[in-house]
Amino acid sequence: MSYMKELTTSTTFKKISPFLFCQAIIWAFIFFGALLTTVTLKYTDFSSSLLPFISLIINGLGLLLGGFIAGRKHKKHGWYKGGLQGIGYVVTLFLISFLAFEKQMSINPMLFGTFAFSISALGGILGVNTK
Repeated sequence: MSYMKELTTSTTFKKISPFLFCQAIIWAFIFFGALLTTVTLKYTDFSSSLLPFISLIINGLGLLLGGFIAGRKHKKHGWYKGGLQGIGYVVTLFLISFLAFEKQMSINPMLFGTFAFSISALGGILGVNTK
């Protein structure tokens, strides 16, 4: 049996893959939302004072979407699988801000983690209940 065949049929790969897929969905949504916001700010007279609120909305929608897809893929324990996506997002964001920029988050990490877990868990609950 080839190495690639063993890798794709192993149970560890199958357990890790949905988590990474949903994380990629979250980050892609946030990236394109930020890109759209940047273009909007650049080429319109849109007020930049709304930027923190827009950023919060984009993050929330990305987390909701990631939790939704996680819940839909797993078909049970949607709040748990969706919530893990939120925790994974917060840990990744914390590591990037700490290691790359040597700055702490401007918002309390526990508050942001609670927000991310709750929104992703809600998405997971909604994802489990759709067919």
